Amino acid sequence: MSDLKQTYAQPQIHTEWESIYRTQTAAKFNNDVTNWLLAMFRPNPGSVFLDAGCGFGHHTRRICEAGFSCVGVDISEVALDIARSRTKRHRASFFCGALESLSLPNESFDYVHCRGVLMHVPRMKDSIRELVRVIKPGGKIVIMDNHSHCLETLFIRTIRKFRVGKSRMVKNETGIEFWSTENGEPFLVRYPHIEYIRSCLNGFGVQVNSVSSYELFDLGRFPKSFLTIVSAANRAAFSLKVPLFLSHGIVILGTKVRTVVDC
Repeated sequence: MSDLKQTYAQPQIHTEWESIYRTQTAAKFNNDVTNWLLAMFRPNPGSVFLDAGCGFGHHTRRICEAGFSCVGVDISEVALDIARSRTKRHRASFFCGALESLSLPNESFDYVHCRGVLMHVPRMKDSIRELVRVIKPGGKIVIMDNHSHCLETLFIRTIRKFRVGKSRMVKNETGIEFWSTENGEPFLVRYPHIEYIRSCLNGFGVQVNSVSSYELFDLGRFPKSFLTIVSAANRAAFSLKVPLFLSHGIVILGTKVRTVVDC
């Protein structure tokens, strides 16, 4: 875990991601997703959210602007310092920690939001266990991530076979994984198996309500000059709910229906 924390302590990683995933057009798409999510959740006034793997706090801020309190957790103090500076006027708080071992009380949140995070966490099952542990009975969780059974994953696997010096992609029970050093420090990239996430959630007391598509392409696969076009395509695909095999990103919605002791 110390290596992972060291990697995400590097400002250049977050700066690069910011330049790719937080453009003006991408922001419109993210607003659409957040509005859709809140419409699906229909949270009561006073509901408290956990934004797991919050990074710079973009989604934390969106949740707060909708009128709710939100706690953001991330492994990077560098990212959290920026998140705090951007949410000073909101009902947001932040702390540094790993998802695999959250220093939070049991059943303390109404909703858990985890977006684009599990793909980088080495111990995914432990992370899901912890996310479920802190949800109140009847509370809800949303996991948004990429997945292993889409056309983009097949394309990436094919391309990497012919790229000299790239780490080998490994298929295991959690998904398809490789280590990237594109930003100067090694970090894990995973294309999770949908059924593995579903199985973990079910085992920890969450009933999966739906699995749907939300993002057609990973913006990081394209030159920055194409980001506006690709973001617009993602926005259109989200509204149309394209089939899962076409979609890079998925949304898993679930409800905590039971508490699993020592889960």
